[in-house]
Amino acid sequence: MKKKVLITGPIGGIYGRDVEANLVAKALEKDYQLSFFSTGIASKNTVSISEIKGAKITSLRVKYLKNPILLLFAIVSWFANRFKLDLVTYSKNKINAKLIKKYNWDLKIIENQIKDKDLVICFVQLSSSYLSDIIKLCKKHDVRIVVRTTGFINNCPLDLALVKQVDLFIHHSTSNKNNLEQFSSHNFKIIDQSTTLENKLISIDSISNKKDYIFGFIGRLDEDKGIVEILGVAKKLNIKLIIAGEGELKNKVKEICKSNDNILYQGYIGYDKLKDFFNKIDVFLINSKTETGPLTGLEAMCASRFIISKKVGAMPDRLMENENIWIENGLEKALNFFYKMNKETIKQKAKENREIYLRNYSLNKIKNEYLTTINTILNA
Repeated sequence: MKKKVLITGPIGGIYGRDVEANLVAKALEKDYQLSFFSTGIASKNTVSISEIKGAKITSLRVKYLKNPILLLFAIVSWFANRFKLDLVTYSKNKINAKLIKKYNWDLKIIENQIKDKDLVICFVQLSSSYLSDIIKLCKKHDVRIVVRTTGFINNCPLDLALVKQVDLFIHHSTSNKNNLEQFSSHNFKIIDQSTTLENKLISIDSISNKKDYIFGFIGRLDEDKGIVEILGVAKKLNIKLIIAGEGELKNKVKEICKSNDNILYQGYIGYDKLKDFFNKIDVFLINSKTETGPLTGLEAMCASRFIISKKVGAMPDRLMENENIWIENGLEKALNFFYKMNKETIKQKAKENREIYLRNYSLNKIKNEYLTTINTILNA
């Protein structure tokens, strides 16, 4: 009989965490009985369970509606809000939240998800809700637990005793491992990301020599991602730039694009549309203050694009063999350096980015690393 593995955390959407949960699920689905549980709200169309045969996902919010009392107050709140959103959205209204806290109904639901499993894999930031509770419940029921850190670690909100109770932390990069190590020693393994769009991105032609390179940015439109500096430099140097994503600075981006024909804002693009995005650009920009990956960096490598990046997340490890351009003294200086480079060198480095991806981060390689790691934990 196959051992049971629960994949959990605030999954259930269409973001990087969900893409990674899906990758791990695909690595394990033939050998283990998988179940998916979100500690938040889960969409039926979530990337987390995409292409996993027979997979379904449930969530705390859905489970709340199984409680007659919580269901009643959810319906009242739904009616009061004139049915603006799905019923499940109102399952934790103010009244229900007090009842849930008073009777620990959330923890009882989570415990029911955990108690009959052999392993729980959490895709979380260390500050994510319920991580501490999940660790305690795993130990209570003698269930192994793996924590896949999905955010930049700059502190450790977990009780250090709980850190020791985690069977294994899996980090994207050495830098994130070192960040947690500052607070507590822990069992860890470094497994970087990969992309489930590998075949599509590999089919894109590598960049060619050209007069006008097209630059690209995709991600959240906020200060942390450095989008304001990107826009300012793009205007000053009059470069061609394609931006994709949403966030708090969306309106500012749209306004700037209206007055600059060289800057195109595409809005949010679905994960399955990334091939089209990378097909349109030559150089990918990573100007974030902090990162754990980012996954888009690997996707740019897979698409054979040149990369101009800050030394954040896993990027220094990924480009160790083939440095492109690092943003160390501002984006403008990095771009000026880029324009002084030999075009053949730019083309060759972009080509080598794909070769490095296939050698170190291919989908099969990363899936095998996960499968081997989980096998080791469950057979220890």
